Amino acid sequence: MDSKLLTGLALAALTVPFAAVAQDAIPARGVFKSGEQIYVDCIATDAAAVARCDWFLMGAHDMATYYQDTDQIEAAFCVPQHVDIDTLRKVAVDRWRAQPESRKYSAVSSLLNALSEKYPGPCTK
Repeated sequence: MDSKLLTGLALAALTVPFAAVAQDAIPARGVFKSGEQIYVDCIATDAAAVARCDWFLMGAHDMATYYQDTDQIEAAFCVPQHVDIDTLRKVAVDRWRAQPESRKYSAVSSLLNALSEKYPGPCTK
């Protein structure tokens, strides 16, 4: 992953409140979600769980795109404008299925890696 992207994500992470403890069993604000946590929602048959997955993926994508658009990072992906949330979810789920060990890491990082593999970039302005 691009060093500027990692730096941007690390800086964003520093703005999260430090009061939260990163434990899967304790829901709290500011806890980084693992790929496994989001993957479970993405593959669920429950519409509410899939909606949580979609909102998470859209937020992570929008955050990275915003940083790209404002020249704060050079991301290694360029998602075509026609890609919808169903396709975005499929890209993430396909990577988590193909590389199950990646689910133990940050869901945002996993998504950005999946996008970099599927839609190598950067976008041209």
